[in-house]
Parts: sequence; structure tokens; C-alpha cells
Amino acid sequence: MDTVTESNMAIHMALHGGIGILHSNMPPESQADQVRIVKKFKNGFITDPLCLSPTHNVGDVLRIKNTFGYSGIPITENGKMGGKL
Repeated sequence: MDTVTESNMAIHMALHGGIGILHSNMPPESQADQVRIVKKFKNGFITDPLCLSPTHNVGDVLRIKNTFGYSGIPITENGKMGGKL
């Protein structure tokens, strides 16, 4: 099965053996972003983790968990990837 779609649907269709064709009804920069999202997806891996700093609280973790569906959040000194854990 195939259909014209955006990145989220293209990823989910691919996980079920289908193919999603990204539509061209958007600026080229947006199309490139959609392709980047699909190509970067790795099932079961968090490829763009969110980091928090020690100043964040449990409410911030719960918000991330509810929004993105994962709760393994690195806490770094500066709240950014590459910072001291």
C-alpha cells in the first residue's frame, strides 16, 4: 500500500510494510525536513534525546513523558547533549 503523506504517517506505514510518498504541497525546505525526519528514524531508538539540567523538576520529566512517550531523560550540567552527566 502507498499514499501521499507527511513524515509521521510515512514512518508508521513503513513499520507495517507500506510506503509513504511525501507530498509536494509545501516549500522545499519543509520537504527536506520531512525527508530528514523519516531517514533519521530508527525503531526503538531515541535519535534526538531531550536533556534536562539539574534545575528542572519532576513536572518537566512528566511533561516530556506525556508528550514524547519516553522517560529516560539525561540530566546534564548545562541541560544539553554533550554536557557532563
